Amino acid sequence: VIVPALDGVPSSVDVLVLERIEPETGGNVRAIFRTTKGQLRPILLERDALLGLRAGFLPRLNAILLVRLGDAASLDRLALEAEIRHELVHVLRRNDMLGQNLWSRLVSRAHALNILQMQSGTFLQMVGNPTWRNARGKTLEEEYRERYANRKLTEEGWNEILDQEAVAHFLELVYHNQLLPAEFSEVQDILDMIESGVLGRGAVTLEPGD
Repeated sequence: VIVPALDGVPSSVDVLVLERIEPETGGNVRAIFRTTKGQLRPILLERDALLGLRAGFLPRLNAILLVRLGDAASLDRLALEAEIRHELVHVLRRNDMLGQNLWSRLVSRAHALNILQMQSGTFLQMVGNPTWRNARGKTLEEEYRERYANRKLTEEGWNEILDQEAVAHFLELVYHNQLLPAEFSEVQDILDMIESGVLGRGAVTLEPGD
């Protein structure tokens, strides 16, 4: 297992890499994850929710899950680290570690670049994910609206989800050097704070979530 750089992740949040999946009843699976310390940790998850994910933040377990099906060679260090940055956005936002001013700046920058209007396949190809070939020709926003269609979200709820995903995908593109410096220079100070871990230090209390 590749141990990614974890400087920006709060000490109370685990980072787990999927090792294998075991069948369970009722549409569930037992996903066996390996911690950064090499320990195995089984987690019962819904099968359909797990399949198709690259990574996810599971608030009830204080854990970032890196979901990579395949052999160890598929665990590209850069991709894993970028996916951690993506999920770190959700961690920081849920705990208001960015504050409204910094958060608003990131959201404005991500939306100015129309991040969520990118084709999902184009995004996946840019970040080196081999599943881009299986993309359905939908934009990132369309993919998320479809994924959460059954949640009966208010307009405010939708806006929050889409804001978080826009910023999270923006950070991944920056980490993969897929954006020009001029496209993120005005929020470079915030990116540096996230990368250094200054925003995530100390104990955090994570909200219950899905």
